[in-house]
Amino acid sequence: MPKLGQKLLQALQSWSDGNGSRLPRKDVNELLRALQSSFRLVEALSSKLQRDEEQLIQLTELQASALQGLYSNRRVLVEGVAGSGKTILGLRRALAFAEEGQKTLFLCFNRRLAEHLNQRVQHENLTIRHFHGLCRDICMAAHEEFPIPGPEADRETQQRFWKEDAPERMFLAIDDVPDRRFDAIVVDEAQDFQASWWDPVEALLSEPDGPLYIFFDRKQNLYGSALQFPRTQVVYNLNVNCRNTRKVAQSCGNVLGTEIAVSPFSPEGAKPQVHRVAEPKAAREACGNILNHLLMDERFAPSRIAILSPYTRAKSCLGPGLPWHKVTEKHEEWQQDEGVLFSTIRSFKGLEADIVILTDLTGFKEGVFERSELYVAASRAKHRLHVMTDSDEIEVALGVS
Repeated sequence: MPKLGQKLLQALQSWSDGNGSRLPRKDVNELLRALQSSFRLVEALSSKLQRDEEQLIQLTELQASALQGLYSNRRVLVEGVAGSGKTILGLRRALAFAEEGQKTLFLCFNRRLAEHLNQRVQHENLTIRHFHGLCRDICMAAHEEFPIPGPEADRETQQRFWKEDAPERMFLAIDDVPDRRFDAIVVDEAQDFQASWWDPVEALLSEPDGPLYIFFDRKQNLYGSALQFPRTQVVYNLNVNCRNTRKVAQSCGNVLGTEIAVSPFSPEGAKPQVHRVAEPKAAREACGNILNHLLMDERFAPSRIAILSPYTRAKSCLGPGLPWHKVTEKHEEWQQDEGVLFSTIRSFKGLEADIVILTDLTGFKEGVFERSELYVAASRAKHRLHVMTDSDEIEVALGVS
């Protein structure tokens, strides 16, 4: 070893052709590639998304600070685009009422949203309910009937009960249980409330014209409500998206044919990926491949991923499930990382996930799947959006073709 350098030179001279010719550059490069190790540092997707998430949280905090300046007003109407933080801001306002010692109701349309918030927020002065669940609660407390139509009832009968009968029964029952009234009410998803529901909501207040905050997005009006609201002192607009990355927000704007404002500090993110699948079996396999990558390679927790469809599980391409991965329709199991959530788009409205997979999209069809539902579905994805479709118009609508 002490003479290694000398011996290497002797060996090279022994094998030389005597002309002292150099190795061609090509051979030198081949030697370098063979002898020199190479590596590339790649940031994990989960790490990148976590960094983006921290930016989005900061933006939501800024929105909350701006809205707090309106707390001196008793009755406020807040219109906001998808992703502007309406639910979080509404919940914060409700908690502020509760912390002041006021008996407060946070009321929404979506049952799953109410369940989700109840799992995360508890306060002795705060009640979180979805509208029809509250109708039932008050009727039961007043010992009044609440005859939900059975599955054998026709669609018209069922719709009439939920739109007209249930709110009217609550309105008539509330006088019999005055202890069920509230000092302040915050309403989220108000675009889904029928105009006739506001009298029952007002009747829930302990005093006429009591504190009432209403949050809505006219672009998410999936049920064709009239968008008539009670009298308020202030109308406030939340026109900056702070939930989605810039790329996802841009696609949501494309669906509506408008531009959705995002903060200059919003993370860029990645363009939504459209997977062209010609049949349900191919969509199912594509979903499985995406989940394999996210859960096995990238090590994402199941609670960060949701699969959304216009249809119920039985009518979806997923059918009973996916190989190697548990898919659940139970929100509690999803939140506890026991499975990736499957949900209809309408049931998931008001909720969000880091990564959303949209499936069973075969094009727009009135009464089945319309642009407003694509907007709602796409805006649920905070960071990444995957779309399974065989439709050119879906791809064009998202602006990723």
